[in-house]
Amino acid sequence: MRKLISYVNGLLFLFPALVALGQEIPRVHSFSSQEYQAQGQNWSIAQGEEQWVYFANSAGVLEYDGSRWDLLPLPNRQVVRAVAYAQGKVFCGGFAEFGFWEKEHYGAWTYRSLSQSLQSEKAQTEEIWHILAREEFVLFQSFSTLFRYDYDKVVALEPPGNIMFVHEIGGRLLFQVLEKGLYELLPGNSFRFVEGSEILAATTVSTLIPLADGEFLVGTTSQGVFHFRNGRFSAWENPLNERLRLTQLNKGLALHDGGLALGTILDGLFVLNPDGSLRFHLNQENGLQNNTVLSLVEDQDHNLWAGLDKGIDLVEIRSPLTYFSDHSGKTGTIYAAALFENRLYIGTNHGVFYSDWPHGKTPFQLLDGTQGQVWELQVFDGQLLCGHNNGTFLLEDGKARKISQITGGWKTVSYPGRPDLLVQGSYNGIVIFKKDAGGRWAFSHRADGFLQPIRELEFDPSGHLWAVHSHRGLHRIRLDKDARRVAEIRRFESDSGLSTEFNLHIFSVNDTFVIHSDTSFFIYEEGARSLQKIGRLGDIFPGRRGQSPSRAGSRYFYFGEKGAPVLPRHQRLSPGNPADKRLRESRGAGKGDLSFLPGGGRLCAAPGKGPAPPANAQGGGTPDPEGGAHGQKRAADLRRLPAIYAQGPVPLSPGGVRRRLVWLAAGIRKRIHEPTFGRLSL
Repeated sequence: MRKLISYVNGLLFLFPALVALGQEIPRVHSFSSQEYQAQGQNWSIAQGEEQWVYFANSAGVLEYDGSRWDLLPLPNRQVVRAVAYAQGKVFCGGFAEFGFWEKEHYGAWTYRSLSQSLQSEKAQTEEIWHILAREEFVLFQSFSTLFRYDYDKVVALEPPGNIMFVHEIGGRLLFQVLEKGLYELLPGNSFRFVEGSEILAATTVSTLIPLADGEFLVGTTSQGVFHFRNGRFSAWENPLNERLRLTQLNKGLALHDGGLALGTILDGLFVLNPDGSLRFHLNQENGLQNNTVLSLVEDQDHNLWAGLDKGIDLVEIRSPLTYFSDHSGKTGTIYAAALFENRLYIGTNHGVFYSDWPHGKTPFQLLDGTQGQVWELQVFDGQLLCGHNNGTFLLEDGKARKISQITGGWKTVSYPGRPDLLVQGSYNGIVIFKKDAGGRWAFSHRADGFLQPIRELEFDPSGHLWAVHSHRGLHRIRLDKDARRVAEIRRFESDSGLSTEFNLHIFSVNDTFVIHSDTSFFIYEEGARSLQKIGRLGDIFPGRRGQSPSRAGSRYFYFGEKGAPVLPRHQRLSPGNPADKRLRESRGAGKGDLSFLPGGGRLCAAPGKGPAPPANAQGGGTPDPEGGAHGQKRAADLRRLPAIYAQGPVPLSPGGVRRRLVWLAAGIRKRIHEPTFGRLSL
């Protein structure tokens, strides 16, 4: 049986403009009318027992099983304004028609009209706009009549005036009678006025939202939100209330975590925390397909479906993952990121940008002087270094100071046993940095004897330096005791056992140095002075199937092609874990770059497009970031991550497609096609 995908929980920064980068918003999955092959407007939403979702669409009832869309039109193809699910039936209604769909024993849907059996003139002339389904009965509602169906017969109820939608509040059925106030539908099909609600007579009630202890909120289209408590109605004391008044509140619901979701006609969706503070605001500028929210429902996985005036959006409000995406292109493609002194820095092909951390309430700003291609951002001994197309910068006090003129600071590593030295691979060989008298990192010299472009560097346990050429070749290097020159060098080629000399990657994990060539992994045998192919990368990791990653530190950051999920180190990855499912579902999963964050977290960045280094780069020509290593799938840079875990088959897609993925809790580098990055917030 196919089940709807358990979409994963989270937060997502999607910014259409640079100034929007400060707000945390979740990932949004958009379904256009072209995709589901029906009309744009979606008036109501319901979910069934099998997690399938049903939409009241202007073309009929839309059914989504997580993989496929099906349309169930009414007999005369009326616009379907309302849908509900109960006892295996999909109830729906439109103009002069209401009834339900149910499946025959062979699985096909059959429609059964309830309205056509009535001898009521109103049943043939009214349009059903709302359905409330309960175990005992179903209410079909127009703006003047309630039709009560007890799963046997239909009875028409005449309320005391034109009405708005019925809502269940603490077991009570409440609705507005226009120009009067709220009424309650009693068990005997009679109506009772709610004392004090005459304050609502001058406005239109669009939604009623239950709260704890018998309290509830009343959303209106023109006067904002009212709060009912202690038997009285008063204006809702929330800073957002005035904004909701101006944007025409249309739908609202209480979330399982105590928060609220509020859909408007003019400005999209507002989601609030349990304390009433704004969690995020989504509109057409930063994620929604349309600003007009016609319907809302929280599904069984506690994610939010929004039926819009144009399309359907699924908002991953449950996910602990945060994403950042710059749709405007102002920041460019992200290659690196680092947390440093309460700021988040991102390195792109446009320069270094920064924002306050962890709240991210301020917009990202360009750090002056860093314009151009950034390759690396790393913190060494409390100092933030930026490897750049134009050289290397020390970032401090909100300024960038160039400390090396040698172009193309690709990769920098600490020198084992020498805390005062750093080694960098550049467009033109090996660069050495040394602390000056003031303890700041400064350019010292370039090592003689090897001037080829070096994209990756890594020391093995024996102290040898391994260098990957920007295009082709792997070298094992021994520097002299002063790191002034290359004392010994050995090149590894295809005849050394490598699958290919191109697109090589190196990393260390669990005190083991690993080489990745094509689809194979190798370790270096010191005694035999040769490469040995390993059967499974997991053989060198301490983790096992289903185990948690290392608990040291606080977070994992992961970059993929379409996003950057982040995982806390204490979070277990398993088929039932939403964060695990989200990571698996993400494009580029297992192909991003994961590394440590200063202060115990982990950060991932990945290479993307960027300018080619100068044509005078020596030893092998110009490294082309678009081709060679950067244009191919990248393997693991597990330099500092001590765990691997493999998961068995789990459902990953709406169609229930199952795959077996191996997850590297380590620096897995993958080129990013869209400027995105992210973090996890628990």
